[in-house]
Amino acid sequence: MLDQLELKYLEASLPMPTILMPNKAETIGYDPLPSVWQGEDAGLIERFLKFYPRRPPKRILDATINGGRFWRGSNRKIIGVDIEASHRPTVVANNTQMPVRVFHSWN
Repeated sequence: MLDQLELKYLEASLPMPTILMPNKAETIGYDPLPSVWQGEDAGLIERFLKFYPRRPPKRILDATINGGRFWRGSNRKIIGVDIEASHRPTVVANNTQMPVRVFHSWN
């Protein structure tokens, strides 16, 4: 194809470095998530939180807590923000205008 377009390219004079990575599944016991989750939402969130963060979160800010279904059965410290007081969030507020006390306590 390159010859047909009369394009020239340089050949590397040195071979490309090869990086050997250990199989992640062997090193940390990674169990891939299924493409369709059949369990409760809280179970899925727990799997994410055990794998992705570099450090385990001390507390979690859920800015759209609503009924809190992601956290049912969780022992994590959740700060829930919702505009509807009927959902009984930790903080009743509009998440597009985060209250100063929530923001500053987070830093």
